[in-house]
Amino acid sequence: MNRSVLVWAGLILSVAAVGAGCKGSETTPSGSGGGGPVVSPEEGKQACVDVCNLYTGICSDPTDICVPRCNEEFANASAECQDEISALYACYKDVLDAQHDTLTCPIYPPHECSKLAGASVGCINMYGCSRLGDCSYQPGPNGENLYSCEEQCDAQGLRKDCWTDGTKTTCECMVQGKPAGTCDNGDVAFDDPSMLTSCCYQFLQNP
Repeated sequence: MNRSVLVWAGLILSVAAVGAGCKGSETTPSGSGGGGPVVSPEEGKQACVDVCNLYTGICSDPTDICVPRCNEEFANASAECQDEISALYACYKDVLDAQHDTLTCPIYPPHECSKLAGASVGCINMYGCSRLGDCSYQPGPNGENLYSCEEQCDAQGLRKDCWTDGTKTTCECMVQGKPAGTCDNGDVAFDDPSMLTSCCYQFLQNP
């Protein structure tokens, strides 16, 4: 994955960190609570896809990553944070569309959306999973492929090591670095990166 996609993949955390101390103007898109109509999750997800297509188009990257990435990001944000993440991507789209003719690769997150990014990050850290999980393939217990992912969910560190015997997926789960249990993930692909849809997520709900 090249730098432009990595930059796009880190938009939320990057703009929150870079823009937290910025006192410049703040763009208020519809749906951010600024008086305009609420941005629905469907509209927010489409704004996410549009922003991703803008990034990948200018940086000559494949655009087929955009729909699955945005679907995953909105799923990981949890139901509680759909308003925040939708408002954030509406802001990104408004600002970047206005700057389109001057954008060059790599493209960095706009400071104008820093407050919305902070609100989105805060909500996702509390109720969902950040999308910046670290995943890799490793040898499984019987020599099969194992997919290991570590991520912050519900403000806790969660790790899952998943493999399949061809009929079902099994995952070993760790919370805050400590073994939490083993679970059957059914027919979910063993290398599905989502934590919210993983059977390991139950150990955060019932530690």
